[in-house]
Order: sequence, then C-alpha cells, then structure tokens
Amino acid sequence: MLDTSRHFLPVSSIKRTIDGMRITKLNILHLHLTDSESFPLYIQPYHNISEYGAYSQSEVYSNDDIIELVKYGQINGVSIIPELDSPAHTRAWAMAPELNDINACHDYPPE
Repeated sequence: MLDTSRHFLPVSSIKRTIDGMRITKLNILHLHLTDSESFPLYIQPYHNISEYGAYSQSEVYSNDDIIELVKYGQINGVSIIPELDSPAHTRAWAMAPELNDINACHDYPPE
C-alpha cells in the first residue's frame, strides 16, 4: 500500500515502486488516494475537491495519471487498487465550499 493522500508521490516514484514489485513478484498495489488530510485526485465533475482539498495544485493526480499507472501496472503484472477513504475521513473533501456539509471529522472544521 502507498498512502499518497498523506504523502504525495510523483507518478515516476509510483512507477519505480511497481518496477520493484515486478522484480519481487508482488502483484497488487493498493493506492490510498484520499484521506482527511488531503484529496489529491482530480475528478472532473467535482474538481473543487482537489482544488481545495489537496496540499497544493502541483500535488494532484489527473485522470490521465491514474490511467497511466493502471496501464503501467498491467504491463508489469501489478493490479492497482485505488481507494477513496469514506464515509469517514472526508475532511479534505469538505474543504470544497459546495461539500462542506459532508465533513465527518467535526473535530477539525474547514477554514
């Protein structure tokens, strides 16, 4: 598992992990893409989630990034399992003004 929500990793680093997995005969990579701390995944109809919820706009995975990783994994015999952490752990989602009512972590309200 890679926790890319709490510690953003560039696509090149994830590919390097996939390369290592191929060499060591590991075949499933769980990508923990979102959590309370960050939402670094661009989703077209809900682009405000990553705009407000990511650590920065340079630390966001595009749709093409995810497709590229899945294809790279397939070529190397590694299945990618993406995870969007919910229904709890949605504080980063709630940073988007239109979603501020879904905050499941009331101990830390969005600013």
